[in-house]
Amino acid sequence: MIFRGDPELFLPTMQCVGCYLEHEGEILLLQKREDHPHYPGKWGVVAGKVDFQEPPRAAVVREIWEETGQEAMVELLRKIDLLRVVHPHIRFFYHLFHLRFSGIRPQIRLSSEHCRSQWAAPRHAVELDLIEDEAEVISLHYGLNVIKARI
Repeated sequence: MIFRGDPELFLPTMQCVGCYLEHEGEILLLQKREDHPHYPGKWGVVAGKVDFQEPPRAAVVREIWEETGQEAMVELLRKIDLLRVVHPHIRFFYHLFHLRFSGIRPQIRLSSEHCRSQWAAPRHAVELDLIEDEAEVISLHYGLNVIKARI
């Protein structure tokens, strides 16, 4: 479950970042390899854990590079939300960013944890086999009525 405010007894164990990489109204989604230990075969945006004492903005720039081979221009990177995520096994802060690419669509170089990439309009992205809560987060930020978020 995702929340914009602090849910009752929210004790996060880590911080994560995610980023909507957008080009001409479509967002980039990456599919985890089938042998990946977390969410095998599932689709999601560029995302990852924030390292110890690493600022979230630096973490998202690192994750964009590691997962796509793209250098993010920090001045174009926009923070759009800070969510709280509660799963039965973990609780964490989720710093969400947005980066719009203009001109030619960037060539994606996948990391070893992903097997495919796809650009999709948000309304089509939520139809994929997504990582837990990803459809809710996309729906929240792109004004879709697919899933009602708890805000």
